[in-house]
Amino acid sequence: MHLAIELMLKSWISHLKGEFDGTHCLQHLRQTLIESGTKLSFTKEENKLLEHFDRLYELRYPNRKKPTEIGSEELTLVEGIVEKLWQSFPDALLDAFKKIPDGRK
Repeated sequence: MHLAIELMLKSWISHLKGEFDGTHCLQHLRQTLIESGTKLSFTKEENKLLEHFDRLYELRYPNRKKPTEIGSEELTLVEGIVEKLWQSFPDALLDAFKKIPDGRK
């Protein structure tokens, strides 16, 4: 899910600014959108989930002294974040997405 949200944020930033920072940090990408004038707001729970996802990204390089756990408890919040992003996307970005063949999405 981290990658899906990351790509949604990066596509939106790219649409607005023509480029995006080379980061995987969802918090940073969210802040970039807000600073670009996007009216995007997340609840406290959703922001905590983004922080949690940023820690999950660290699973690529596990730290046994400070493990990161994965669970299914946050699935409803994840779905809410993805839906909020989708509903907030600019029309031009949604139109471009619809033109992509199904096998390439």
